[in-house]
Amino acid sequence: MTRRSPVLVAIDQGSGSSRVLAFNRHGRLLAQARRPLSTKAPRPGWVEHTPAELLRGVTSALTAVLSELGRDPIGIGLTTQRSTIVLWERGTGRAVSQALSWQDRRAAAVCDQLASSSARIRRATGLFLSPHYAAPKLRWLLDHIPGAQRRAERGELLCGTVNTFLLWHLSGGALHVTDHTQAARMLLMNISTLAWDKGLCDRFGIPLCLLPVIAPTVAEFGEITVGGRRLPVHASIGDQQAAAIGQGGGLPGDLCLHYGTGAFALLNTGTTLRRSPRLLSSIAWSDSSRQTYLLEGTVNAVGSGLEWLQRNWRLPKDLRSLDRLAAQSQCPTPFLPALAGLGAPYWAPWADGIGAGFTLSSGPGDVVRGFLEGVAFLVDRITAALPIIPKRITASGGLSDLSMLLQAQTDFFGRPIRRARLRETSAWGAAVLCGVGAGLWRLPAEAVNQGCYDRIFQPKGDQRVVEAKKRVWARLVREACLKERYSGVSHSE
Repeated sequence: MTRRSPVLVAIDQGSGSSRVLAFNRHGRLLAQARRPLSTKAPRPGWVEHTPAELLRGVTSALTAVLSELGRDPIGIGLTTQRSTIVLWERGTGRAVSQALSWQDRRAAAVCDQLASSSARIRRATGLFLSPHYAAPKLRWLLDHIPGAQRRAERGELLCGTVNTFLLWHLSGGALHVTDHTQAARMLLMNISTLAWDKGLCDRFGIPLCLLPVIAPTVAEFGEITVGGRRLPVHASIGDQQAAAIGQGGGLPGDLCLHYGTGAFALLNTGTTLRRSPRLLSSIAWSDSSRQTYLLEGTVNAVGSGLEWLQRNWRLPKDLRSLDRLAAQSQCPTPFLPALAGLGAPYWAPWADGIGAGFTLSSGPGDVVRGFLEGVAFLVDRITAALPIIPKRITASGGLSDLSMLLQAQTDFFGRPIRRARLRETSAWGAAVLCGVGAGLWRLPAEAVNQGCYDRIFQPKGDQRVVEAKKRVWARLVREACLKERYSGVSHSE
């Protein structure tokens, strides 16, 4: 293969599937493969994946794409779900736990025990003490797997988020490494020093020998081997940061919205580390000489909540039909999508989903419309907490196909939103960073295709109606955050 026709391959491992996509340098899709990933919820608050299935899906999809291409790419860019944690044996690679999803809340009691350290954790990491992040879940695993703490201290076990787990196994155990964006989601990396914080590791009781080496998002990570082919990995990055880059480079002042399993709002703050009382501070991307920062907020269960509605209300599976249902609704039933707790700016992990306004005439379309407006409201509350007014707002992700969602979002914002033409922005963002690492571009913004937006949504709603809706949603949030949940009341008497 010549430098005149480089191929970039992105591994995009998410909560619902493992995908591999190959692009040329202009963003044209050359080949792709997808393998589903099952998600289990064995108990209330528990969400997990099977590590072997996760690895098998990525390997299968990567093999299929490489076979279709018929030639080697110039490198691999890896983007994965963040905060999902796996624990495995150093000697055999065998996972000793399920992969605890970022949506998993079983470690809430760990966070309660460390509440006195929450301010210290917040200052050091830019995050809130929450069971959604990796360190509390890792502490839970070490407490509940017999002998795990002693084995970890002896160096017999390794841990990592999904990117680390994949790199270790695909390299035959040669690479135990992560990147700044993924390490930043573990509640163990100091965002100022970009190194593991020994004080925080001690507070969580996590041995340093358990943790991977931290590298920039663009770096020479090493080689992986698939089907006898040795391929260099030039980039590793969290899926939401990758989506921001894939939307158009993530320039300072850009607000990037990404709708998938969750909904994420990321404001690029350039080379300045900004802090906000109710939002997360983190790394947007980095290389050996620079770091770019962001402010972020999350709505925890959007795609997963929609799947729950589809399953329990027997709704159509395709997004186009759901969009039509929502458009037909004349009387939406407000449905707050707190099915995995509330993220920013409320930080109420044990909040419950809650609906209102049901009547004998309420139909499936009213529920879908109410759910989508609930997502739009929660994202609006994230942006209301930003200390900076965004310059531009762009949306992407599979659920951005729901025009009723983006129209509701635009009406709540009172500002236009551009929708990215390419829905697979996480994969393209990882491919772009791979290109930066391989020397195709100096900066991600140099890879931007200027014609990458297919629609601009303009505000249409009456502002008085919008404000009245916000007051209704605010009341539902207060109800959802009530500590004593109806599900905890005994019905056996």
